[in-house]
Amino acid sequence: MRRPLPALILLLVSAAAGAADTRFATSFESGDPAPVTLVGDGVRVEPGSGPERPYAAKPKAGFSGTRALRYAAEGGGGRLQLYQVDIAIAEDTTLSWKVLPEIVGAHPEASTGVALDLVLDDGRRISTLGLRDHHGVGLGAADQAQSKTLYPQQWAHKAVRLGALKGRRVRAIEVELRPAGGTAASGWLDDIVIGEQAKNLASRPSDYVLTTRGTQANGSFSRGNNIPATAMPHGFNFWTPVTDAGTLGWLYRWNEKNDADNRPRLQALSLSHQPSPWMGDRQTFQVMPSNASGRPDPDRARRALPFSHERELARPHTYRVDFDNGIRAEIAPSERAAIFRFRFPREGDANLLFDNVDARGGLSLDAATQTLQGYTDTRSGLSNGAARMFVFARFDQRWRDSGALETGRPTGYVKFAADDGEVRMRIATSLISVEQARRNLDQEIGDAGFEAVR
Repeated sequence: MRRPLPALILLLVSAAAGAADTRFATSFESGDPAPVTLVGDGVRVEPGSGPERPYAAKPKAGFSGTRALRYAAEGGGGRLQLYQVDIAIAEDTTLSWKVLPEIVGAHPEASTGVALDLVLDDGRRISTLGLRDHHGVGLGAADQAQSKTLYPQQWAHKAVRLGALKGRRVRAIEVELRPAGGTAASGWLDDIVIGEQAKNLASRPSDYVLTTRGTQANGSFSRGNNIPATAMPHGFNFWTPVTDAGTLGWLYRWNEKNDADNRPRLQALSLSHQPSPWMGDRQTFQVMPSNASGRPDPDRARRALPFSHERELARPHTYRVDFDNGIRAEIAPSERAAIFRFRFPREGDANLLFDNVDARGGLSLDAATQTLQGYTDTRSGLSNGAARMFVFARFDQRWRDSGALETGRPTGYVKFAADDGEVRMRIATSLISVEQARRNLDQEIGDAGFEAVR
């Protein structure tokens, strides 16, 4: 006769059987969950290297990473189950994904009839429950096509809050395709996530503003044309990260000028006065952190540092980025000045490298006073009336080495003791003189701390 299991074991077995995940994520990279079904009635999917001709993104790559999921349909389309899951829905659970519809044949918008759907533990689909995405659009593929919120050959973000279904469980993830006019359709999906959405702990209105919005654009697909400018309202300067430190046009091309792993890289943090990429920048000056030993390499491609947007904070009143190598860079602006704060790993050196877009400028590093002085005449051909801008900077820590770097541009560096961990630079500008830039710095920032300026 078999003995009954102890009560504790029964309890543990029962709890395990009823346990559900709280998160699902795939970007179709190596090691990510793969679709359980590739071919269905009127629909097929296949992991691949990404779209070949996106308007404003890196070709043959996913939105993030190097892979994505291609979808295709003919005729009326249909549904296909991608994943079987068991995910508990909580108050802040959100479904999100990236999608790029392709232009197929004579119907350029046919591929926009695409949507993800979830099957619940009671058999219902969320597309039948009146939920809407963050654009206010219904979740069916036909609703998505009619909404005009998806653009052919352009990645788009979609998100749906599931909190109204708190307590239910997700059993399956489906893709629905309804090509317009019953024609062929194809496109790409990426970054499918079900989980709790990070909360915006805003303490002031500017915390709600994302300055990278509108940067997924270029000269071929001019949508947004923005730079992630950090500045005072109607301020004297912009301060912005740049992925291409050699251009006066499209400064922040994270979306298409990424590395082999499709990760964005910054080449500089720059002073900017760009009215638009079409008009071009003027009066620029650049700084870039480096933990290289000896003299840092000024080559733009080799000094560039990779990062993830998940570790980037882009707001009107501040900018922060954590690079993959452990360096953190932060900016807090005043009207004519700014304070930069850099945090370096304890191992390695701590350098700040100074540069400009071209040779039209000057740079002087004074070891006796531990100050930087310079000027910039850099400007685009459409910068009529742009005069020389002067720059002055001082540092809260003493540097232990400095020097010029041969680039044909006004390029130099200062080196600090890495064991200090943190370096703060106070910088200001003027259209009158270096001395006026110094006075602007004293008047606007002085010895105030970073948090006080921000």
